[in-house]
Amino acid sequence: MQNYGIILRVCATLFPRGAIFLSVVCRIIAVHHPMPNEQLLPQLEVETTVGMPAKCILYNDDWHTFDEVIVQIVKATGCSIEDAERLTWEVHTNGKAAVYEGALSECLRVSSILEEIALHTSIEM
Repeated sequence: MQNYGIILRVCATLFPRGAIFLSVVCRIIAVHHPMPNEQLLPQLEVETTVGMPAKCILYNDDWHTFDEVIVQIVKATGCSIEDAERLTWEVHTNGKAAVYEGALSECLRVSSILEEIALHTSIEM
């Protein structure tokens, strides 16, 4: 049982910003090696985001009109018509463009709305 302190000190040294890691280690230790007649350590609830936000990429095609794409971008992202026109032109000239950047769940939502009219999209991290 004295190893708890050692493990936590080692983890804190190796991962000074690893609150989530420490929380997981504490949970594993508490489950697999319960401390008899002692109160278990409180569980930490930490929400973090790691890395860069996701991007929804829209690809050019030869089937949709500019107006169709503009309307769908506005519907999917909530951007202005002017921004949608700019993005549509970027897709047309470069073959693709990042039409939305944000949380993965939001990128998936945007992608699904764009694909309602069979536009081709992908998500990049």
